[in-house]
Amino acid sequence: MGYRTDRRSIPIAERSSARFSFLVQDDDEKALAASALDSLTVTVYDRATGTVIRLALDILNANGGTVDGNGNGVWVTAQADTKAVGVPSGKEDGQSFEDHVALFQWTWTASGQARGGNHQVWHRVMDLTKVT
Repeated sequence: MGYRTDRRSIPIAERSSARFSFLVQDDDEKALAASALDSLTVTVYDRATGTVIRLALDILNANGGTVDGNGNGVWVTAQADTKAVGVPSGKEDGQSFEDHVALFQWTWTASGQARGGNHQVWHRVMDLTKVT
């Protein structure tokens, strides 16, 4: 399976819920349904510093995560998943932002062998500084 990276075009306000979409595929780029997966996790981190915001959260039909029969995955974040870590990447319209990554990783078993895949989504978090 090829390496897959997408960029979310709409910035996320710090500590706001957001919806992420990703594609779950096997080595031949065929869709994997949730029923075919052994695990599905998301790790969220700051792209510039590597600071981990959320480590390997189980989202296989849990914690805001779902995958349909066509391999279309969706994860709806909690407020803690979109917090700023305090190291701005730059400014947009005068507002500081941080570039974060949501790394989706999954495993499945094929012909008795453990297999794995991933899909990352880069996204911008607007640092509102007054949000608690």
